Amino acid sequence: METEVNLDSYQTALEEVLSWLLSAEDTLQAQGEISNDVEEVKEQFHTHEGFMMDLTSHQGRVGNVLQLGSQLIGTGKLSEDEESEVQEQMNLLNSRWECLRVASMEKQSNLHKVLMDLQNQQLKELNDWLTKTEERTRKMEKEPLGPDIEDLKRQVQQHKVLQEDLEQEQVRVNSLTHMVVVVDESSGDHATAALEERLK
Repeated sequence: METEVNLDSYQTALEEVLSWLLSAEDTLQAQGEISNDVEEVKEQFHTHEGFMMDLTSHQGRVGNVLQLGSQLIGTGKLSEDEESEVQEQMNLLNSRWECLRVASMEKQSNLHKVLMDLQNQQLKELNDWLTKTEERTRKMEKEPLGPDIEDLKRQVQQHKVLQEDLEQEQVRVNSLTHMVVVVDESSGDHATAALEERLK
């Protein structure tokens, strides 16, 4: 048996969805500007991903309220003023939902772009550092040991500095091991594959 739609049940459902919608709009607004720090952007990306999942889970509720409104208007039991009010409420709900959905997708797209740019910059910096370090080690390998104690001390010091540089660079390498990868069919992963090959 189909439940009869009445104005009170529609209004209750509408108020619940509008209350959630207002909260979601506030949440999106509170996310703020996109950072320029890669670790912060990763966090923002994951936070927004959760927000998008919440939107998806509530999409059905918005659709149900719009359907209830249409059914209510279709019964022909509303006065002209009530029908006009329900239609206006449905238009407002649909408009706010669409604005929230579009703004959320734009935010997701912007976060993705900034994150990919920052991570690519990190990869480029690491690649440049690897090139310079490889050149540095080649020079050190070509230089014969000694022959006197002062030369040996200088060479040991060069090796210590190289070791310190390697340890410092490990921080960036560790950060890159936690990259956020978003599958994008239009872009290849040639640069990443080339860097992975160099890191082997």
